[in-house]
Amino acid sequence: MAAENSIHGLLVFDKPGGITSRDAVNRAANWFPRRTRLGHTGTLDPLATGVLVLCVGHATRLADYVQGMDKTYRTVAILGGVSDTDDADGTISIAMDPEPVSRGRIESLLPEFRGAIEQRPPAYSALKIGGRRAHDLARQGGPVDLAARPVRIDAINVLHYEWPRLHLEVSCGKGTYIRSLVRDLGERLGCGAYVAELRRTKVGPFRAEAGLSL
Repeated sequence: MAAENSIHGLLVFDKPGGITSRDAVNRAANWFPRRTRLGHTGTLDPLATGVLVLCVGHATRLADYVQGMDKTYRTVAILGGVSDTDDADGTISIAMDPEPVSRGRIESLLPEFRGAIEQRPPAYSALKIGGRRAHDLARQGGPVDLAARPVRIDAINVLHYEWPRLHLEVSCGKGTYIRSLVRDLGERLGCGAYVAELRRTKVGPFRAEAGLSL
């Protein structure tokens, strides 16, 4: 068995749905000697699956570097409804007899979301307001006022569309929320939208298919 604190490097997971990124770190901690330093880079929501990079030992110094790497996601958005969490884990409100939108209409709006844009994070997020997590404040019914932040979206491609399910692939920079992107697209379409499925397929050179299963 390796000596304490002698294991250092990056460990790539293919995170399953239904658990938090912290849950994944806690499970991985059982694989290493006690007091081994562990940290994850780039939080994934419980609903999301895919690439989660863990830093082990001295590699925890690389956390900010890994978090800054470009990312690619695949998501399934549901049009014609909204969610208080902007995804299927929240309370969903379906529009009354929503008018289906065409693929052409969707494609015509996507250029608005490419490049350097201002994006308002979801109320249910890990960002802090006055020292408290936004999602904790939201669950308690407190005011959540998150300012829009600059993010970069390099590409958005429609993979498949059949009302109300819209399949997208998004390549983006650090800090981009796919939930916010889908929410804002739904607002521009006038029908609302929320994330039903989300998978991070790539972080820098790390791909989901090469990740370890828990």
